[in-house]
Amino acid sequence: MSEVTFTQVPKRYKLSVQDGYLRFITSAAGGAATYDTKAHRLDVLKSVGLTVDASNKKIYASGKVYDVTNNVRGGTLTVDVIAIPGEIADQARGAVASGAGSYDLNLPQGKEFGFGFSSKMSDGSDVYVWYPRCKMNYANETDDTSDDSDIDPSESYEIECMPTEEGIWRVKYYTANVQEGKTPHTMEEFVKKGLYTKADIDSFFGSEATAGG
Repeated sequence: MSEVTFTQVPKRYKLSVQDGYLRFITSAAGGAATYDTKAHRLDVLKSVGLTVDASNKKIYASGKVYDVTNNVRGGTLTVDVIAIPGEIADQARGAVASGAGSYDLNLPQGKEFGFGFSSKMSDGSDVYVWYPRCKMNYANETDDTSDDSDIDPSESYEIECMPTEEGIWRVKYYTANVQEGKTPHTMEEFVKKGLYTKADIDSFFGSEATAGG
């Protein structure tokens, strides 16, 4: 009988969502994409919820369940924020900008973008998440009058996360799992890489610099 090794599961849980980042895609061809050199940092996130678009199917053979398959088609993010600058939301939704103004069309051509954020964990580590191919949905809007209530501005956006040609729809990076003796990448480095293809992702993982080096 082989020997069993027991390990203690780390006491690690989410404390708070941190900054979000959005980079528009300027071109895409041959399964790859180029992101704008300008990355919009959104230090206004209140919460990020994900509804995964997935289905599973049991495969039967020889009178038993042979396997279970999953088909993940992406997901929908519900992002609650204090506010996102109108020009960024307009660009994402396909509004036409003209000087200081913009106008909406009934058949808008929204721009694709990458979206990511980080979460602070209870052990002091961080988890970075990147959705390489996204589009923003239109949502209901409300303008309220001021009253005697405490001011707590909030807006909600729906972001559709779509798979790339290689089927990638989400990338995660856990700073707590970086090899001992190496310094974890920062969230800014994670966003700058513009991770879209498997080749880019594989080369990024494990590319941390040696601590003190």
